[in-house]
Amino acid sequence: MCKFANQKVKEQIGNSANICNPDDPARQNEIFFKYNNAILEFDKISTNANDKNRREFKLRFYPSINSIASTGLEIKHSPITVRPRYFEAKQESCAIGQSCTKPIQANITNGTIYDNKIYADKYLLKVDYPGTTYYFNLAKNYNIVNDSNPIVLKSSNDNNDSFMPIIPFDSANIASIVLKDAHIKKYLQDYFKNPSYDYTKHCSDSDEVLTMDKANIRDSVTGKIACQTPMQNFIPVTPKGVESAISYKDSIDKDARVNVVLNNIDPDNKNFTFAYRIYPQLQAQASNFNKQNIAKYYTDDINIEITPSFSSGVSLDKFVLEQDTNALNRAYANEIKLENGVFKIKVSKEELNKYFKTKLDELNDNTKTTFTFLNEASNMSYDNVSRYEAIVKKDKRINSLIIANENANEIPFTFYYTKKAPIFTLNNVKIKVLKNAQLANDIEQTQSVGVKFVSASPFFKDVKVSKGSDNASIDETHLDIKPMLNYLDSDKQYKEFIYQAKTSKEEAWSADCANANKVCYRKLPSSKLPGYEAKFLSDYGLDITSGTNVLKIKNTKQKNSAYIKDTIHCFGGEFNCDTSFTIEFKND
Repeated sequence: MCKFANQKVKEQIGNSANICNPDDPARQNEIFFKYNNAILEFDKISTNANDKNRREFKLRFYPSINSIASTGLEIKHSPITVRPRYFEAKQESCAIGQSCTKPIQANITNGTIYDNKIYADKYLLKVDYPGTTYYFNLAKNYNIVNDSNPIVLKSSNDNNDSFMPIIPFDSANIASIVLKDAHIKKYLQDYFKNPSYDYTKHCSDSDEVLTMDKANIRDSVTGKIACQTPMQNFIPVTPKGVESAISYKDSIDKDARVNVVLNNIDPDNKNFTFAYRIYPQLQAQASNFNKQNIAKYYTDDINIEITPSFSSGVSLDKFVLEQDTNALNRAYANEIKLENGVFKIKVSKEELNKYFKTKLDELNDNTKTTFTFLNEASNMSYDNVSRYEAIVKKDKRINSLIIANENANEIPFTFYYTKKAPIFTLNNVKIKVLKNAQLANDIEQTQSVGVKFVSASPFFKDVKVSKGSDNASIDETHLDIKPMLNYLDSDKQYKEFIYQAKTSKEEAWSADCANANKVCYRKLPSSKLPGYEAKFLSDYGLDITSGTNVLKIKNTKQKNSAYIKDTIHCFGGEFNCDTSFTIEFKND
């Protein structure tokens, strides 16, 4: 600059004196621009010390050549920040459900990142569930990674931090470990000695962990590039320590009234109150966490085979197996067909993954780490299924991650017989899950069941009305004529159920009823007893009204007759009544 100015002065006024000293250290590295607009272009700039002057330069403005002797108007340019296109990092994840630490290996090119370190303010488990991306905090030294607890990495393993890539579920191939770099943010805040400095004046910021494609594209409006140095590749998580298993649960009566399965249910009543319900569970067990069950992401549809075995020659053609639409938060079968004595079932991965999605939503809390999920106690309810008791809500979950034998995919089925038949027993049920891309081998279990199937109907005893009365009332007080539920025994004779008075649906049966040695009905204080809910028809057209546990019959059309014996037909209702009884009226 001085050389240029001195030369111009000599040419213009012939003065040989210098207006400034070109050897003055303060005037070194000055470059002259005589333009209203100028673009400064730099070759590759690094963080090396010899690039410091280029990164941290000043601009001086001189209104004329003669003013060059002064310092001019000086504007100090903010330092040019530098970052590479990407950084590399590798880490091995913990086995599913295991609390462990694993080192992070970083590869950082010297001279391209401030202080030659990665400074990360987020350390996350990224789960790319179809349509939604979830981020879960991984822990460093048992705490969330942030500005107060950052990760600082060099191109070596020379740190003593405990990095905890704890994986709380079987995420198959949709999860990865990611680090969000913030070294430019840190550099600028340190440079200006202001932890609140607005570093976005220099580059664009994002809470999202950016890929290389997104991070290295200059914004078309602001002209800025992302502050964040992206990872070359996110670290893929390969689930380890997971075993597959089947668990079998069943229920006989959702209202806990009988200890057997009733065959002749009303085919138009799609509640199928008394049908046999099967709840096979597909379990993914963490072998490193006491084989507790974990949520699992399915990459493929599964095929299941269910083979029932009976005590006598019962034809499966008269059985129906269908999905139980009364079940909550479970996976439903997409296809069921009967082939050669085997029910073949297909369940789509979309159905199976509904539960995994529910688990992701449940654990989605940015104030916690995956380490916390393994150790935090939290009572949460689930649908409990018990064979002879009502399906009720119970708090059984150990914590927000593990639910001891309940954290699994349940696929509910309704299984019922469509024909009237003498009592028979379902001895066992074999369930097989066929191998696929995620299952190296078939999973098979044969469950001993011992559930009895009966054809039942309410039976009313014949009624003799008191002489001179034209009304009859049948209720619980009439012990000799009240209706009783009967079933068809192995000799094709009808026998009465054993009625047991209980205070609640959860109160245990007697031993004979619990072991199904006897056919039993649970009578609760508020029970609506079998028979009264049916429809009734009189041969002679008597007036019949029914209510809760009461049946009233009035002789309205034959009052002048000395003697009337009518037949009352019972049909339909919840127990599909198909019996009849007689009633007698006498006037003399």
